[in-house]
Amino acid sequence: MIKKVTFGLLLLLVLAGMLTGCGISKEKSQAIESAKDSLHNARYKAETNYGTLTDDTFGGQITELGERADQIDQTGIHKMDEQEAEVFLNTITELTTKYGVLQASIDEEAQKEKQVKKQKEETLEVPVYICNGTGRTLIMIKMTDMSSRTDNILLSDGQILGINQILLGGVVNVRKDSTKWQITAVDDTNQTLVFENVDLSGAKTEGISLTLECTENGNTANMGSYVSEKATDQSTVSESCEATAENSN
Repeated sequence: MIKKVTFGLLLLLVLAGMLTGCGISKEKSQAIESAKDSLHNARYKAETNYGTLTDDTFGGQITELGERADQIDQTGIHKMDEQEAEVFLNTITELTTKYGVLQASIDEEAQKEKQVKKQKEETLEVPVYICNGTGRTLIMIKMTDMSSRTDNILLSDGQILGINQILLGGVVNVRKDSTKWQITAVDDTNQTLVFENVDLSGAKTEGISLTLECTENGNTANMGSYVSEKATDQSTVSESCEATAENSN
């Protein structure tokens, strides 16, 4: 009787040892499932946010990480031992980390695109023509947004704007929060003329005219309305701007 009891206990111990040695522990299985959930969330966030970008720079990484995530989902854990399960768990965690790094890059790019979009929304493309009332022949004209130090070149590369001629076809990007501009012109004797504190706060997308004048009191740039019927494909035209100058005075 004692021998039978002893044998029965030994059998139970052996079976318990066999069960313990098969598969992985419940704790390890739960850790893997939790890690998979984190991976799925990281993948969803990265792919969703990537879809909002206009730039496809991260397309290759999205595809590569997605293929690796699919392989993980297709891998069963029931036949793994503890050591194999640990390696598998580390693989999931590593991939989740890579998604996190990619997400940070996507967020940075999204912020840049948001800023560019905001700037475009706050910027007006304003047609402008320049009336040369300086009494000098001009060979270069540029308009500078003093807040951003952004130049808009209107006359250069061998072009000439004669006395009382009008320069047509120019366009300047005027930001809504930037009202102070500076116009710099160079005449045919290489003398530089500076027109400071030019106020473009009233600029509209319909266009503006700017009459440049040099007087005893200094250089002035007077803004007026844009006369659309004067529009032409030519960069300069010989046309009197005496009327524009008179209206600005």
